[in-house]
Amino acid sequence: MDPMQFPYKSQFAAYSVAHKHPEGLDQLYCFCACDRSFGHKSLLSCFTDNHGANCGICMKEALLAADMTEKGASLIEIADVPDDTYKTAW
Repeated sequence: MDPMQFPYKSQFAAYSVAHKHPEGLDQLYCFCACDRSFGHKSLLSCFTDNHGANCGICMKEALLAADMTEKGASLIEIADVPDDTYKTAW
C-alpha cells in the first residue's frame, strides 16, 4: 500500500520500508500471528493491506529490519532478533 495514505509517522515509516525492502520483508516471519488470523505469508503481507498500520509488532519488526539492513546485517541476523525477542511469547 502507498505509505502516503497513512497519517502517522510510524505508519508511514513502516509502509515505506515495505516499499523499499519488499524482498527482505517477504523472507521474514511476522510474530503477531497474522498468518493464522489473516492468512499472511510473511512480514511483507502485513503491509499489503491495512493490518500493518494497526499492529505495533508488524511496524516494529519492519523498522528494525530496515535499520539492521542499513547497518549491513544479513537476512539471517535480521531474522534472529525477532526470533529471540518473541520466542518466549509462544
